[in-house]
Amino acid sequence: MPSFVIEELIIRLQEFNRGVGTLKSYVRLGEQMIIKTTRGVITVPMSLLNGQLQEPTVITNEEIAILAGQFIKSRKRVDEEIVTI
Repeated sequence: MPSFVIEELIIRLQEFNRGVGTLKSYVRLGEQMIIKTTRGVITVPMSLLNGQLQEPTVITNEEIAILAGQFIKSRKRVDEEIVTI
């Protein structure tokens, strides 16, 4: 999955949750992508990321709002360097 797709999704998530932060790293685990940001972590289904890549307008604001609500905020800001996979 290209990084720009994940960055675009994060921008959309920030519209509903300003605390999401910016992309630090990500790793695919089966049919999910675990995305770490400067402020926490979120798990995103690959089907949603594929939709963001192929036809972003198909993903509704409701789906993005629900996903933004699932963001897990870290107690501290994640500033250490992490290798992007």
